[in-house]
Amino acid sequence: MPRHPTSIIMQWSWDRYQNGRPSASGDMANNFKNEGHQNLDPGLFGLSPISNTARFLSREAIQNTVDASRDLQFTNVLGELPVEITFRFVELTGHKKKEFISIAGLDELRSRSEYLPEGAAAKSAGTCLSELQSDKPLRLLYIEEHGASGMYGPWDDEQGTSKMSLALLSQNISEKSASAGGAFGHGKSVNAMASKIRLNIAYSCFPAHLADSGVTTRLLGVAYWPKYQIDAPRYTGFGLMGDVQSLGIQPIVEPWTNEAANALATSLGCELRKPSIREHCGTTMLVVDPDVIPNDLRRAVERYWWPAISDKLLRVKIINYDDSTEPVRPRLDPVLKSFEDAYQALRTPSGQSEETVRVKECSKVDVLGVKSGDIAMSPAIARSDDDLSKQSSLVAYVRGLGMVVKYRSLNIGPPFIFGAFLSNQTPEVEALLNKSEPKTHYDWLEEPDESNSGIKEKIKLLVKNINRSVSREVKDYSRSLTPPEDHRSISFRELDRELKEMISGPGKTGPKPGRDDFSIRRSHPKKLAVRENQLKTTGKAYFQRIDEKIESCEVTIRYFLPDELSRGKSLILKIDPPSGFRQSEDDPNTFIGPCDGNEFEFRWQTPPYDSTWIGELDLEVKKHGS
Repeated sequence: MPRHPTSIIMQWSWDRYQNGRPSASGDMANNFKNEGHQNLDPGLFGLSPISNTARFLSREAIQNTVDASRDLQFTNVLGELPVEITFRFVELTGHKKKEFISIAGLDELRSRSEYLPEGAAAKSAGTCLSELQSDKPLRLLYIEEHGASGMYGPWDDEQGTSKMSLALLSQNISEKSASAGGAFGHGKSVNAMASKIRLNIAYSCFPAHLADSGVTTRLLGVAYWPKYQIDAPRYTGFGLMGDVQSLGIQPIVEPWTNEAANALATSLGCELRKPSIREHCGTTMLVVDPDVIPNDLRRAVERYWWPAISDKLLRVKIINYDDSTEPVRPRLDPVLKSFEDAYQALRTPSGQSEETVRVKECSKVDVLGVKSGDIAMSPAIARSDDDLSKQSSLVAYVRGLGMVVKYRSLNIGPPFIFGAFLSNQTPEVEALLNKSEPKTHYDWLEEPDESNSGIKEKIKLLVKNINRSVSREVKDYSRSLTPPEDHRSISFRELDRELKEMISGPGKTGPKPGRDDFSIRRSHPKKLAVRENQLKTTGKAYFQRIDEKIESCEVTIRYFLPDELSRGKSLILKIDPPSGFRQSEDDPNTFIGPCDGNEFEFRWQTPPYDSTWIGELDLEVKKHGS
């Protein structure tokens, strides 16, 4: 029988190794150290990378909430509403800090952490365990679901399966549907990783029709530590803070329930949940000493969940330590807005999408008899001149969950393309893609860890079809946007001078400055799409003196558009000169500097201009002062 809150005695119980009994290390966070990750911030995202803790926490926490909100045993009775989740950051000082330390048993954890191996997270300097007696605030993160199924199910094995036990204590075991977002049961690994001391406390509430033996709320704390030893006893690292049913070599611990769970939850700072109120159903995951900051978490939520937010299927709130709100608005990011616009074109009836977005249906997968999905694309943007080195074509891979599985970088362009691929929503395609994903759901793999050879072959054909279709469509679209190249070897201005010489006779107009004194060559210019109907052109020019007597020179790089050519008025270029060259006071496109006989390189770039125009590059070099 559950005890009354006034009789609660808080203590930690630790799982011991026993011969003849299966055991696993409690260091769940280590799962991600063994998981190979590709570049998760490709292209322009590399300019503002996100920490992996923020990345995986935003993905896994919201995935689990989405799955819980879609639980049929929950929605068949109470209906389905948009998913709501709040990340609430809190700092405790003074009396409130001391009270939390006492209730959560942090002093006991600090003493026991001394026995952990060197390098263990909870033993590291700078965690809250090393500063319990200091004036430094104790930081907490409350991850709060609103309107989800909660971790229901009896704790007694003979009565059924406990979702709380699966969510907090199992590994590689899950009873979610085949198309669920988190099907490996690795959410606990992310929650553990998010805590500097690897400590989570789960407070869960579920409606009366999902109650077991009258239980509608449970609370359990778990420490995810590596294995350690105190004298003779060896411990797996799993620590449980719960209702101890019996002591001994292997204590029996159960979650606190109902009144006791509610009393403990509110004393730990959780908002009280009532099973009779739909929005109260769900789980609060308390992360002690979080290793993530609100702003980084907000950027991760925006980067990976804009499809669900755009479809109004997900509402996310992030509350800072100072109680201010960190607004989640992915459309304010111009890069994410480009992906969202492409994605919305997939949701728009045929023929009604914006002219700048191309929508294509990907080819069928023969073995399935259905198309793999659809892709929408638009010209990529550049947020500033310095972004060009990071520019690449990117496609967001999205499936029915409403999360971006990954941003695929393609070596296609310029012009570069941003796109959104939305997988076919049929149950079989969703299930196969789910099985293709690694534990952290960051990719669709052609060769996943799947034992069923028939399913494995279907996955391979499906993922290969998606990758090939996406590459083909992006390449075709990029080529269609490429302006006609000017293959003439000399500019209009050079041609004009050549014609004058032919008419007037050799030498009548005088040689072009630098023609006999310097050699000039240039790279093939590249055209970069920067926004709708506009592009930039960039390139390199190389100069080398022939006359050894020349010690300094003037280099002029001009770029003419058709309406300015006749007037000889060049665009003002962004020019990156070699070391030692200075910009002329008279002409921003002219630079003066030394020449020592070695070839020297200039990099140049135009401002944005109308993509229908064909520009003319003019290069000139002469002895300084001539």
